[in-house]
Amino acid sequence: EIIEERDLNYAGVLATRKRSVAQIDITVEAASDRAEDVARADLVRTWLKRDELSDEVFDMLDAIGKGVSFTEIIWDTSMGQWQPQRLEWRDPRWFTFARRDLRTPLLRGGIDGTEVASPLPALKFITTQVKAKSGLPVRGGLARLAAWAWMFKAFTQRDWAIFTQTYGQP
Repeated sequence: EIIEERDLNYAGVLATRKRSVAQIDITVEAASDRAEDVARADLVRTWLKRDELSDEVFDMLDAIGKGVSFTEIIWDTSMGQWQPQRLEWRDPRWFTFARRDLRTPLLRGGIDGTEVASPLPALKFITTQVKAKSGLPVRGGLARLAAWAWMFKAFTQRDWAIFTQTYGQP
């Protein structure tokens, strides 16, 4: 988050990647020619035509930088049918990974940290994982790769600021 907020080049690269993927047309094919399968495919196609979808996909692609992203499905249960109403990006600090494998996402406990993390509720979250390198999902994003370069650049800027404050403009 800090690098994305402070480094314009890094933020621009991430935004370009996110927007490029978020604008790709999504296609849906029916599983078979049966009327029931065609109707289900049409229902999904209709849902995918919503204007909000590109913004929701953009938010899911937060995983490009962080390696993993979580999106909550807000369900519409009116009229006795379940249908996704919208997709909401959730702060990664809400989540942790199981200590046994460091791959299984868990929902964090209470704010004070005293409650135990629990498995994600079924049909409630979309977990997006993007690998910039092999390894654990939480370490797979571009931010880990960019962190060293950003730190060296940030320290260099700090050093120049101290120099100019002490000795004036070079």
